Amino acid sequence: MDISDCMGFGGLLIALVSLITGFILQRDQKSVRELKDINDKYKKKLLLSLNAIKGYQCIETKLASDMNLDESVYRRKVRGECQDCKDYLNSDFVSPKNIDEIINELQVMPTRK
Repeated sequence: MDISDCMGFGGLLIALVSLITGFILQRDQKSVRELKDINDKYKKKLLLSLNAIKGYQCIETKLASDMNLDESVYRRKVRGECQDCKDYLNSDFVSPKNIDEIINELQVMPTRK
């Protein structure tokens, strides 16, 4: 084997490595695109859910004012009467201020077009 044969094999080896690397990178980019699409889908669903929570908070505010009660008193009364829903009504993290902060954070996040 002379030097030209070694250079030929070296060139083939480099071409093979670059081909494999290109294939792996292309597959990874496809996976990243798919994950971004899934992320955008769940972001939209989360925004819809947060807006629904915000709507229920507005309803609670209106009902509390109609009953001449403070909102916190009204919420405590409703949650106390609903024994079937106790596991679902731990809503410390969904105060109106927290909901607005989460919505603003989600709206700032870039969305794929």
